[in-house]
Parts: sequence; C-alpha cells; structure tokens
Amino acid sequence: MASMMLEVQLQAFQFHDKQNPGQWTLAQEIDDLYLPQDKTEMKRVVEFNLFNTLPVPVDSTPIHEILEFKDRRKDELLQLRNHLDDIYISIINAEESGKEYQKRIQEIHQDLYDLNRLFQENKIRTRFDSLKSYFQDILERLSLFGLPSSIAGMANQIPSLAPYVPSINVQMTAGAILAFSRKQIRAPIMDSPLNTSPFAYTFQMGREFRR
Repeated sequence: MASMMLEVQLQAFQFHDKQNPGQWTLAQEIDDLYLPQDKTEMKRVVEFNLFNTLPVPVDSTPIHEILEFKDRRKDELLQLRNHLDDIYISIINAEESGKEYQKRIQEIHQDLYDLNRLFQENKIRTRFDSLKSYFQDILERLSLFGLPSSIAGMANQIPSLAPYVPSINVQMTAGAILAFSRKQIRAPIMDSPLNTSPFAYTFQMGREFRR
C-alpha cells in the first residue's frame, strides 16, 4: 500500500510538472525524500535544512484557530515560503555568493523569529519541526558558494549560526540549524532541468515547546 501511494504521488508530480515545469513540488512527512527506485534516477541535489527551527501549532490546536491565524497572517507565511523558494537562485546569481548566503540566512532567521512571535501573541502553543527543501544542483559544485558541504562545517563557518548550535559534538536536537548540504539521492525525472525552486519538501515532527 505504501509503495502504491508513493507511485501515485510521483506520477501526479510528473504529470503536473510536464504541464507546468517548475511550478509543482513534492511533499512528504518524512525525514528524507523517499521515492520508488524504478521510476526515479540518482541525482546530485542541494538540500536546505531547517533543523528544529520551524514553529507549527501542536496537534491539539483547534482547527478554526489555525485557519483564522493563516488567514490573518498569510503575508508573513507567504514571505517565509518565498524566501525558502528563492534562496538558491539568489545565491547562485549573486556576484558574491558567500555574502548573499549570509544575507538570505538572516532573512529566513527573521521570518522564523517573526512567525514564532506571532504564535506567542496569539497564544497558540507550538512545537519546532524540521523541514528540508531539495533543489536541483544547477552548478554541479557547491564549492562555488564558497561554503563547506556539510551542516557541521556550515555551523562552524557562519558566525550568525552560533547561538543556535551549542556544540557540534552534542546531539543535534539540542540546537537549531539552518544550512545547505550537498548529496546524491533518488529524485524524479523532471521536464524542468533548469528549475531553481525546490522540487520537494520533507517534514519531520519535532519537540513541543511549552510556555
């Protein structure tokens, strides 16, 4: 049953991507993207990881409160989504990739801070989830960013991340991380080979934040 659902999801994505290349995104509630082997191909991708940073309402939150919040604060929610979608293209098009990276990280950091503040102001209890967005590796070499290729290396290099990473040696769930990494995974065969927006998102439920 699970494999059938994955195949249906993949077929739907590929159908819509063929009709409107670059306008559709896969989403899975899982730590890493998982797709059928016989209908995908190994690709090198760029992964942007928000680890333990995304505030979302806990499951017990009444649905009407969530819908009202989304309606009132849709501009802030869209801003975070737009920044996540645009971060990769902004960096690869910048003359100074390292500076652009830090600028974009700060924007997303501010979006997350604002979102958490809004939840607090509305007395909505939250937990911190993790989110990964997957981009096609347009440049083929993450080194062109002038950045290390691992999350641990990224946290060491970017000073603005220091408050969120108590120590690389402690368990990662102890801190929040915003970082790029580069890896090879099974990915859909797409009609949009130069698409620079995410082709997939994965979500992982995190710890509840009580106040």
